[in-house]
Amino acid sequence: MYYIVMDLELNQPFHESGKTKQNPICRFEIMQIGAVKLDDEFRTVQTADFLVKPTLYKRIHPYVRKITKLSASALKNAETFPAVYEKLLRFIGPAEYVFCVWGGSSDIRDLYKNIAVNNLDAAAVSSEFIDVQAIASRFTNAPKGKSLGLGAAVEKLNIPVAAPFHNALHDAQYTAEILRLLKDEERTVQSLNMETLWRTSGRKRRRQAP
Repeated sequence: MYYIVMDLELNQPFHESGKTKQNPICRFEIMQIGAVKLDDEFRTVQTADFLVKPTLYKRIHPYVRKITKLSASALKNAETFPAVYEKLLRFIGPAEYVFCVWGGSSDIRDLYKNIAVNNLDAAAVSSEFIDVQAIASRFTNAPKGKSLGLGAAVEKLNIPVAAPFHNALHDAQYTAEILRLLKDEERTVQSLNMETLWRTSGRKRRRQAP
């Protein structure tokens, strides 16, 4: 049993020119995937950092560029999502696993929507996940109704800040460290509800402050 701790950095339509339209299937396009593979003892087995060349929204939203430091020029030589997806599947491997993410099902939903818009095989990837934010929120007694940011959790748990946030690999590594520290806490494995997956296409994705 492996734990695949995953984080995504996403781009979205930028309408300043009036030429960029939102894709009805996929509002948020993946531009970076960070992942940490943990074994059943929560030891790091392998890490992965994939940049993705944008094809839906080729212009990087100014706010996204500001917080991620990723620009169109930085991504121009990256592989497109289909090639990166194949690499992600090889990284995950054939053994049993569950995704571990920060902040509920958002990253899993966006992964599935990027798979769909590229006409790829969604059955090749698990829909099960553990919300590490929920575990950390309970452990730190975070106020109900208020989201605990990844940076705030890192600070509360006295985890050294060795790299900037809003980088998919760095955020996956911080999430993995939180999961490792709280490995004895109760973990709930959830499954993405496929019936409701497409009903949220028009939702406003909330990006959390570090």
